[in-house]
Amino acid sequence: MQTKNPLLSNLWKSISLVALLGNILSNSIEACQEWQKLNNAQENISLQLYKRSGLYIITCKNNTVPLPRDIVDSLFGRSEITTKQGHDGLGTTIIKDVVQKYKGFLDFTYKDEIFTLKLKFPAIH
Repeated sequence: MQTKNPLLSNLWKSISLVALLGNILSNSIEACQEWQKLNNAQENISLQLYKRSGLYIITCKNNTVPLPRDIVDSLFGRSEITTKQGHDGLGTTIIKDVVQKYKGFLDFTYKDEIFTLKLKFPAIH
């Protein structure tokens, strides 16, 4: 990806982008696999990267099994929160840390077994 913005150039060229996208996709894939087993139906993951209104935006949407409200409310708040057995919850912490490092914004929603993560990074530093 070519960009003239130093902030985003550093993100896109760094290990941070690999960590960010890797954790987003890993979480989405695992959630979809669980959902597919439970529902015996085709799961769906959508990943979009685009620029709009002075922001670089990354949006990921995927199926997920029902999530308890306390887990959803704390998902990106504490590192020990996880929806998966045998995991330590570091994926969401890594995502949150990268967003903070590059002065971005993190928003997520969970509704009707669909999880949507939206990250926004300023295009102008």
